[in-house]
Amino acid sequence: MYATEYDEETYAGKMTIRDATDFKLVGEFPTHGEWPHDCQFIDDGKVVAITNGGGNIEGGAVPNVTYVEVGTGKLLEKIEFESELMNSGHLMISDNGDLAVAHAMREGLDTREALGAISLRPKEGKFKTMITPAEVTGAMKGETLSLCMLPEKKVVAATNPYGAPTGIVTFWNYETQKYVAKLELEQPRGVALTLDKKFWVITFGKANPGVILVSTETNRPEDPPVAFVASSQGSHVYIHDYYAA
Repeated sequence: MYATEYDEETYAGKMTIRDATDFKLVGEFPTHGEWPHDCQFIDDGKVVAITNGGGNIEGGAVPNVTYVEVGTGKLLEKIEFESELMNSGHLMISDNGDLAVAHAMREGLDTREALGAISLRPKEGKFKTMITPAEVTGAMKGETLSLCMLPEKKVVAATNPYGAPTGIVTFWNYETQKYVAKLELEQPRGVALTLDKKFWVITFGKANPGVILVSTETNRPEDPPVAFVASSQGSHVYIHDYYAA
């Protein structure tokens, strides 16, 4: 089992390797950044991409995404961001190598009013933070929390639980780095795909949390909406085919 960890005093990041049966530490290597959060293995497990959130905006390390060779801990690539106002939270990489990064505000900024963001990099393309349309990116307040890719349409969905006015889900073409659509939803958090790729599955709600299905054709709920009540909010959601017929 691999996990991102950091030193509580220096914030220096490391990937720890533990025996999954007893969690005994069996190895580690650096994340080449501070305050790591998320990771994804690529190239048949030979490389891991890691988000390093960085430190406080007052003098902390610059947030970044690093690509690290698992066998040696060697830094292969480091992506630093143009804006120092955003950290590095979650990421998702397509089978083709396209990258999406969800940002939140840097530590030291207002967690609800500072802007979150999303950055995209198509394979062999340039890393770019989405800034247009301004009325959409300006509504992505607070943390951009969850990401989900639909490879068939080259679309990535991103949630902002505290986006204006009460929450927002945005959809982007990660190959062209263009805006696709938005959906206003109360505190959307987790997003995943049904196994048939026909629906986005989104956890949402505050006083009455639940799950809603959103069409991948229209990026809108069905009419009437297909929704389910849940016992609590879900920050992330994953769907696996372990029990599929």
